[in-house]
Amino acid sequence: MTEQHKDIVRQGLWSNNPALVQILGLCPVLAVTNTLTNAMGLGIATLLVLVGSNLTVSLVRQWVPNEVRIPIYVMIIASLVTCVQLLMNAYTYGLYQSLGIFIPLIVTNCVIIGRAEAFASKNSAPLAALDGLMMGLGFTAVLLVLGGLRELLGMGTLFDGAELLLGDWAASLKVDVLHLDNGFLLAILPPGAFIGLGLMVAAKNWIDGRLAARRAPAPKAEVTRARVTSL
Repeated sequence: MTEQHKDIVRQGLWSNNPALVQILGLCPVLAVTNTLTNAMGLGIATLLVLVGSNLTVSLVRQWVPNEVRIPIYVMIIASLVTCVQLLMNAYTYGLYQSLGIFIPLIVTNCVIIGRAEAFASKNSAPLAALDGLMMGLGFTAVLLVLGGLRELLGMGTLFDGAELLLGDWAASLKVDVLHLDNGFLLAILPPGAFIGLGLMVAAKNWIDGRLAARRAPAPKAEVTRARVTSL
C-alpha cells in the first residue's frame, strides 16, 4: 500500500471523518440512530452509494462539461440511491419501512456530493473507489457507535430488530445488556442524538490532542553553567 493509499484510509476513517470532522450528513446521523440495526442499514446503504458514485464520477469525469457537472453528479447519485432503495424494498422490507424517507434523502447527503466534487472528479477510478469506501466506512462507524450507545441507554439492548436487516435467523442476535424497568428516554430522542454526537466529537478532539502532544518534540534542555566562585 502506497503512502497515498494510507493517507486516503486515514482521512476517511479518522482525520477527515465525514460525521466527526466535516460534520456532514447530520440528518440521518441524528434521526435514524436510535437503534443499532437502523444505523447499520442506513450506513451500508450510504456506503454502497458512496463507492458507486465516486467510481462512476471518476470514470465519466473527462466527458462531463464543467458547467453542468453538479446536476450530472446528482443524477448519478439519484440513480444509485434508487437502485439501493428498490433492493431494500425487495429484500429488507421491514428495515425499508423503518428508515422511511431517509433512504431517498441519501441523494441530498452532503458527504456523497462533496466527495464526488472534491475527490472523485479529480482522481482515477481506483483511488476514487477507495476514497468512497473509506469515507463510507468512517461514516458508518459513527452511525454504529452512536446507534449502539443510544439503544443501550434507551432500551438496554443491542441489535434489537436485527432480523429486519439480516433475516429471521438474526432475531437471536438481540442481546439484553441492561435490564431496565424504564429506559433512558432522552437517549432515543433527537436531543440524545445531539448530545451523543457532541460527546463523540469531543472525545475525538481529546484523542487528537493527546496524540499531537506525544508527537511534539520535547523542548531542549537549557544548559546552564554553574558559576564557580573561589573561596
